[in-house]
Amino acid sequence: MGLIAALAGCGGTTSGPSATGTTSGSGKESSSRQSDSATRPAADGKALIAYFSQTGNTKTVADIIAQQTGADEFRIEPATPYSDDYDTLLEVAQQEKQDDARPAIADTIDNLDDYDVIYLGTPIWWYEEPMIIRTFLDDYDLAGKTVAPFCTSGGSSCDRFVDSLTEREPDVTILDPLQVNGSSAADSADDVTAWLRDNRLI
Repeated sequence: MGLIAALAGCGGTTSGPSATGTTSGSGKESSSRQSDSATRPAADGKALIAYFSQTGNTKTVADIIAQQTGADEFRIEPATPYSDDYDTLLEVAQQEKQDDARPAIADTIDNLDDYDVIYLGTPIWWYEEPMIIRTFLDDYDLAGKTVAPFCTSGGSSCDRFVDSLTEREPDVTILDPLQVNGSSAADSADDVTAWLRDNRLI
């Protein structure tokens, strides 16, 4: 079983505690959601794909989005790399979730102001995004931007990820998410195309 599938599968048990912390001092309440693609304005500005990918599935989807949109890519990587050993990673990921931790990101984006659209990608672990995604949301002010979320998982939905994004980024426009089964990431080009078109991104 792949790591993402296994970690996502843990969400249905009591093995993973829920992270309920919020961004310190945010005072965030709600985001601007545009669920009706018929009334959604086309996103014509410069775009960035920011994503975390532990096993490569989310990177595969990010690369497909880049091929279809020409957007720049930024890989969110921990300053202290996660272990490739499954049991060790499971332990670390559970502890980070329990502690509502914010693992440091290795690199930085120096020109975020240049981008109007952010494609934000993540695997889903225990029904939620890994804590390093919350580090990204704490580190960067996305106010005024359009965010297009996408996720890979072994079956869990993007719903809690989108809820988390909505809570933490009240001043962004959040588009409908793309969910891809991790095992099908390499074959997701058609799904990506349909999602981009539905959100009027191509």
